[in-house]
Amino acid sequence: MKSLSDLPPLVVPLFQNKNAMSEYNITLCPLFYNLSLEETDEILERSVSEVRTLDKGNYVTRQGDKINCLYLLMDGLVRTEMVAKDGNVLEIEFIEPVRPLAPPAFLVASENRYPVDVITAERSVFFMLFPNRCG
Repeated sequence: MKSLSDLPPLVVPLFQNKNAMSEYNITLCPLFYNLSLEETDEILERSVSEVRTLDKGNYVTRQGDKINCLYLLMDGLVRTEMVAKDGNVLEIEFIEPVRPLAPPAFLVASENRYPVDVITAERSVFFMLFPNRCG
């Protein structure tokens, strides 16, 4: 498992530097509401199995892919879209940091598949959480 010191400099200040927080405040992420920065650090140290950076225009996941781990968007911007039954592509939403790409409940759901395509709208950095589930 990677330690905080092994993470790229782009993302480490998001939750490590308490006095000079980055543009994105990790404690505003719904997963970390009501937790202190120290508690959040501890969770991330135990849970981040990989840090992944993707350039603009890359698929992070595709509609119907099995959800094996939780992607947490740390920097960048992604858009979500789905293909309707009639074949039309519907843009659903843009997701900004710091947000998970799917609700954590999807990890344990009986039908745990991404309902949408997730595509990077700009260069984006993701933490992959829960190493026991990432494949």
